[in-house]
Amino acid sequence: MAACGSPRIVARPPSALPRAASTVTATHHLGASASALSVSADGERVAVAGRDLLRTLSVKAGPALADDLDLLQHTKKSPNHSSNDAQWYPHRPSQLVTGATTGAVLLWDAAKAGSKLARTLSVHTRAVNRVHFQPGESTRLLTGAKDCSVKLLDVGVRSVQQLAFATS
Repeated sequence: MAACGSPRIVARPPSALPRAASTVTATHHLGASASALSVSADGERVAVAGRDLLRTLSVKAGPALADDLDLLQHTKKSPNHSSNDAQWYPHRPSQLVTGATTGAVLLWDAAKAGSKLARTLSVHTRAVNRVHFQPGESTRLLTGAKDCSVKLLDVGVRSVQQLAFATS
């Protein structure tokens, strides 16, 4: 008999152990480490981002994952391409944003010919950890970074309007 408060160890045969609720149904090898992913609003594409990695995968019926587009393929290599986070633009299905380890926020357009990089916004002094569109405000992007600030950007305006909120 176990004393009050001491752990009690019970051995169970493998058949009595609980089974996993879900199983892997599709795997896709990226060739690089992923630090973020975002599913498009229609659920048909997944953006995968990381250090020297930014590509989209299509989610096929079956289910299966297939290479769709390498957004860095025709873009000049830059430290800004190392991403901590990514999110699809809610009302523009071909566009997404990434938060870079350099403090930049990058806007990408998968439908654009050649280089897919549409804009680079230098808004933080340290790595951007999170990018998130404000619900109900399709052009307003919240960013959080290691410079201890949260910024609200209106990416629909060419000269970016921004509000900064210091965090402690």
